[in-house]
This record gives sequence, structure tokens and C-alpha cells, in this order.
Amino acid sequence: MDNDADGHHGKRKAADLVPQAATFPPEQRASRVLSVRDVLCGPPNLLRRYILAHAERNSPLPIVLRGRVGSPEQLEYLEEIDRCAKLRVVDGTLMITEYPSAGHEAASTRFLCCVQNAVVSAGLGAFLDTKGSALIRDRASHKLSGYQPDQSFLYSLSDTTTPSLVLEIGWSESLSSLCATAKWYLDECKSVQAVVLMKFYTQSDPLRPPRGMLAVVVRRGVGVVEAVSFGLDPCPATAQDALKELHLGLIGQAGADVQVTVGTSITLRSADLFHGAKDNVDELLVTLESAMLRDTFKDAAEQIRKAISDGATWPMPDITVSLVEIRGAVLRACR
Repeated sequence: MDNDADGHHGKRKAADLVPQAATFPPEQRASRVLSVRDVLCGPPNLLRRYILAHAERNSPLPIVLRGRVGSPEQLEYLEEIDRCAKLRVVDGTLMITEYPSAGHEAASTRFLCCVQNAVVSAGLGAFLDTKGSALIRDRASHKLSGYQPDQSFLYSLSDTTTPSLVLEIGWSESLSSLCATAKWYLDECKSVQAVVLMKFYTQSDPLRPPRGMLAVVVRRGVGVVEAVSFGLDPCPATAQDALKELHLGLIGQAGADVQVTVGTSITLRSADLFHGAKDNVDELLVTLESAMLRDTFKDAAEQIRKAISDGATWPMPDITVSLVEIRGAVLRACR
């Protein structure tokens, strides 16, 4: 295992993490600021109740809990508990960045289906792992940071457990927050090659269908490569500013500009999904220096060769993700 950001491993009990003398109040209301210690010592649904109370009041996001996460074990436990919303830990500070919604879940599920269907159609389903929303950790474990994506994907024969492509959806979360998350993935997680951002612009009633959406593809070493507005006329100026700031922060070039186009799809590079596997399988064998890695990837190459002989397409064509299909799924979920 390399010194990279990593996914969740193992299960812990709350009793293993905090002193049993700790107490928590019997009822939590949105008006009271919950602490990390309350969550660790309280019932498994405590954080869920707290988040739903805030959602009913439409409280501003993010929700930041008092106290700090004190160990990797506590970070793992927080990932396991019933919380109904996305979790983010930044240098030990626990926050909730998104409220649960049917539209959010529908968009995430539809995106997953788009990717899986394309990979299976190419005959390469066995070579792609879906990591879902498993927490992605900072490569520096002492920072106690971890972000929970909406979907994530990994080449199944990779020598790391960190995803190479990540999806982040913003329903109640702002685009600026999504952009900061994308930058974190690409700065702190060396295996992440691309991040897809989908921001839905909701109406005053968050349960009603969104006005439109903005889909963005951000790639390592390149920055924002695609920004597509669907159903937004015009695209908010604040969105263009946020994307420009993200692009500049990633590539470090003054005057960097990002063009938002009107469209109905975005394109994902298959090389980002299958990071760790060369387009040319034979090249894979001659570019490895370590004998141990050579043996590991020789196995991988042989498996890919067999898949090709069985009719798989390698290298796999890039994937077109239909925003029409995603928005359709969202509209059905919001009825």
C-alpha cells in the first residue's frame, strides 16, 4: 500500500473509541450545537436526528460540530453511523455539507448507472470497482481529514485502494464548496485523476425540481476541462467565478479562463477510470521497475488479454454521460 489517501477499512465500536464515563443529553434539537463526543457516545441515530432537525429549519450549511475527531479509529466510526447526509472531516473538524434529498440520490444513482453500463458494454466490467461513498482519507494520516464522495471508481487491479475518479453532487451545497472539495482531492490524493462536479440549482422549496444544473469535469494536471450548463439560462456569474478560481488554483497560471457551454452531456476519459492500466497492455510490462510489481501487473495484463480475446474493447472508448438522463431521474424523484 502506498502512502496515499485511502478508503475505509475495518469496523470499530464506540466503546473502543471514547471513555464510557462520557455523557450525552437525551434529546438533541437543532438549536443546540452537537459535539463530536456526543456523537461518539450517543445512540447511532443521534447525528441523523440532528441533521434532519437542521434540514427542517433549512439552516445554513455547512453544519460544524463542536470538538475534534481525535484518532483514525474515531474517523472510521463516524463513517459507519447512521447520519443520512454527506460527512467531511477537515483537520479533525467534523462538518455536514449537504442535506439528504431524493433528487440528490437520484442523480448519484443515475451517474453510477451511466458509468457501469458503458464499462460493461465494453466487456470490462470485471476491471472496475465501484467504491461508492466510502470515505477518502488525506495521505497525511496525522491531519485526520477525510471526504465522502457521492460516487467513486477504481481500476480493480490497481495497487492502491484510492479511487481514480470521483463524483461530487451539490444540491444544497454551494458550487464554491464543491470546487474546494475538487481541489482537495487533486491536491491530497495522488491516485485521484478526475473529479466530476454536478451542481443543481434548486428553487426556494428544495423539494421541488431544480431550475437547472451545471456539470464540470476537472482533471489532474489540466484543471477544468469541461463545464456544461443544462437548463440554466444564463449560467450564474458566481459559478463562472468559482470555476475560474478552481482552475487557477490547480494549474497556477494567471489569466486562466473557463468557458461554460450549453450542452446535454459530459465526457469521461476511460484512462481516468482505469488509471494504473496502460492503453497498450504490452507497454505495461516493460515500464515497471519493481520485480514484485512486475509480477502483479503481469497477472493484470494477462487478465486484460483474456478479456480482449473474449470480445472486450481495449483501450475502452471514452464515456459520454447524458445530462438529459440524469435530469430526468432527478425530475422523477422530485415528483
